[in-house]
Amino acid sequence: EYLAAATRVLPPPTTDLEALRLKISFPAYFLVGHSIELSLKAFLLGRGASKDDLRNRKFGHKLDALLTEARRRRLGNEVKLPQDETRAIVELNYCYSVKELEYVEVGYRRIPSYALVHRAAGRLCHGLQAYVRRVGA
Repeated sequence: EYLAAATRVLPPPTTDLEALRLKISFPAYFLVGHSIELSLKAFLLGRGASKDDLRNRKFGHKLDALLTEARRRRLGNEVKLPQDETRAIVELNYCYSVKELEYVEVGYRRIPSYALVHRAAGRLCHGLQAYVRRVGA
C-alpha cells in the first residue's frame, strides 16, 4: 500500500525525458522508502529475525543495514536486485534513516533516482509476496 500510495503521489517516469522533468517529492520518496523498509523487515522476520531485533538501533529505519542483513540471509533466493537498484536503496538510506524526508531541512542533499528506488521497491514488494505468504511473516 505504501508503494501504491507513492505511485499516486508521483508516478515513476517512463522515459528519460520524463525523468529529467520530474520534480522531487519528499512524500513520494518517503513512501517508497517505507515500502522498502517493510518489505525487507517482512523478509527478515521470515528468516528468523525477531521484531525486537528489527526495532533496535542496529536496524531501525536503516535501509542499508536491513538490505545487508537480508542479503546475508539469502534475499537473492527470492528476489534478485540489480546493482543499480541496490546502490539506489543505499543512497536513499542517507536521507531516509535520519528522517530528512519527513522533516525537511534546508540545504543540499544527494538523492537517488526516483525511478530506480521505485523500481527496487516494486521488485521487493511484488517479489516477496509469495515468500511472505509461504512463511507467514
